[in-house]
Amino acid sequence: MNHPMPLSYHAFGLTIQSEIELTNLPAIDGPQENPVYIRVGQVPESLPDARTPNEYLQASGETLLLNLPGFGRMSIHAGQEVRLALETDVDPILVRAVAVNLGLSAILHQRGALALHASGVAAPGGAVLFCGNQRAGKSTLAVGLNQKGWPLLCDDKCAIIQQENQVLALPAFPQVKLWRDAIEQLSFRAEAREKLPEVEKYNLSLDSGFQKHPLPLRAIYLLHPTETENITFETLQGMAKFQAIKQYNYGNYYLKGLGLQAAHFHLISLIASRVPVIRIRRPRQVNQLEALIDKLDVIFRDTQ
Repeated sequence: MNHPMPLSYHAFGLTIQSEIELTNLPAIDGPQENPVYIRVGQVPESLPDARTPNEYLQASGETLLLNLPGFGRMSIHAGQEVRLALETDVDPILVRAVAVNLGLSAILHQRGALALHASGVAAPGGAVLFCGNQRAGKSTLAVGLNQKGWPLLCDDKCAIIQQENQVLALPAFPQVKLWRDAIEQLSFRAEAREKLPEVEKYNLSLDSGFQKHPLPLRAIYLLHPTETENITFETLQGMAKFQAIKQYNYGNYYLKGLGLQAAHFHLISLIASRVPVIRIRRPRQVNQLEALIDKLDVIFRDTQ
């Protein structure tokens, strides 16, 4: 799993040089500007003068330290390096997941981006993101729309930046995570399938239909499965938009410790002022997601 010569990858607008194989990320060749380094080595058990000291998380200066039982320790420093000190016999799938999900989320925040817990597709006019709690249907919705021809932009996490006068959503990588029942519901066939440890959820690679370039952020949909028979859309206003985006921001628990809270609140406020945020209430059953996929497909086609 470890390589003496770093392997190079690209995702979330980052170039990444990694000592561990990140087989889910697109590989790249040649020298890269301002890369992120993922290394395996010594990580301290604690940080001096930590501003958020507790058993699992500490932040001091530009460094974040995570103590993860069953995994080991991870430090993220200055938007430049993720360093892993692994326990014995950690599943390589878990190593990749922690490095990419937790490690790169913190890197994005340190570089001034927003790491939003969202899946998304490329639609007319820009990126459309779907936020929600676990099993809300984010990935299933994105895959269902992808099957109707809308390119996948991201799954589970979206990097958002301000560039000049635009709010941009950056592509992740061509893979989704789906529960077994969602795979069966969508009759989804992937180029490659990898079961996640201890759950009936799978990493599924796409062989086509991936959005490779940044897009203006067009809309954010909040998915709320509930005890209802109908699908309803509610456009949020004012402070409710800010709070909704903040709720689904990766890393709310460490931003203050790293001194990043003010900058991220500014970016969230900018997004809330420019991008529609729409709450979708839908029937809780997975088999009812097809009706929502069809509705959104019609909405997107009507705006072409």
